[in-house]
Amino acid sequence: MARQSGAVIVDLSGLSIIFANTFVWYPGTEKLRKQTFPEKPQHAAVPSAAAEGIVRLSLALQGLGLQSLTATVLQSVSAAGKRGIEELETQTKQLLTFQSPGKELFDVQVAFNSLDRFGPGRQADSHAARSILRGEVGACLREGGVVPAVELIHVPVFYGVTFSICAKLGDDGDREKIAEACQQAGFAITDEWGIGPNNISAAGETIVQTF
Repeated sequence: MARQSGAVIVDLSGLSIIFANTFVWYPGTEKLRKQTFPEKPQHAAVPSAAAEGIVRLSLALQGLGLQSLTATVLQSVSAAGKRGIEELETQTKQLLTFQSPGKELFDVQVAFNSLDRFGPGRQADSHAARSILRGEVGACLREGGVVPAVELIHVPVFYGVTFSICAKLGDDGDREKIAEACQQAGFAITDEWGIGPNNISAAGETIVQTF
């Protein structure tokens, strides 16, 4: 109905980002991808924070001879909505009082565990979340850039998204050039030794915090 009416469709779920006619947008996409946002696209999609961070880094490091990229994304239970947050809270309380944890949503103990999948009777789909993330990254880089290997790990954290990336660069990739490329791509770099990003320092920020 939206297409037939001529409306502009903006998808935030990541499900339609893989469609060929979808224009992918995030802050700075015009500069990084050297593309101009169409005046009235039929279909536009905004990638998740994790996908955007990975894509930004892939595009930023191209000038330094980027050869390969691997990314591990640590996803919090808030990705499963309010029920995910409540289940982690319940499991944590019950385990600390030596009771059996409830497993209604995840069908596995998520409290104090890092997992690459949920239990067989899960209501939250870890496989779909991983597939959507990989689809987002691939769609954002289909017109240029090194497509990374991406893994998604579910961690016992209420809110926020963290990712670590390993990049193989050419001989031109020294520390100063890497830092400059990351800053130009919209990353905030914490230089102080032993002090990295945290939930408090990152709250309210609109750029990726790095260390």
